[in-house]
Amino acid sequence: MNKLTLTMITMLAASLAGCATIDQLAGGNASPVNKGTVAKGAGIGCAAGGALGAIFAGKDGALKGCAAGGLIGGGFAYKQELARAREAADAARLAGMKATVEVKTDTSADGKATEKFQGLVIEYDPASVVKPDEKTKAFFDKLGTILKSSKNELTVRTEGGAGCLAVVGELNGRAALAKHELDNQCGKVPTHRILVSPLPELK
Repeated sequence: MNKLTLTMITMLAASLAGCATIDQLAGGNASPVNKGTVAKGAGIGCAAGGALGAIFAGKDGALKGCAAGGLIGGGFAYKQELARAREAADAARLAGMKATVEVKTDTSADGKATEKFQGLVIEYDPASVVKPDEKTKAFFDKLGTILKSSKNELTVRTEGGAGCLAVVGELNGRAALAKHELDNQCGKVPTHRILVSPLPELK
């Protein structure tokens, strides 16, 4: 398969994998994803790239197209994952909270660096969640939408003294924890934080 053909396959696979991955991740709403969703994105990319490769260059083209499309599909999933986490972080900052989206950078075999989602950490003022203003309510609406839309089980850890149970109440009131694991550390950990992650390292 020549360079031009592979480039065409890559571009077409990106389009197909990207659209399918975004639909799966968001479902029309914001949604964090875990490695399972990344794998689905890569699978869609592989299928799209492989089919196009076979059309252009037979069996050899299918294998190369699958490889190219798989990398693209997985890459879109990681980018979408970070975008959703950053949306929640922005809403938290608007409400006066401190928010951090933790990432790590992995380098692939071909030397390309990819940022991958590690976790969302939100530090809140207890008084602001006990008597939430409109911006704080908007933050919980955003976080609740993300959690409810997620097709993957996440860990939601709540920490703090006063106000911690109010955080749990706000999320429960939005049915945001129904599909996820709640790690309730209210009264056990002094820091006032909300941590959301599919990874056990943040537990």
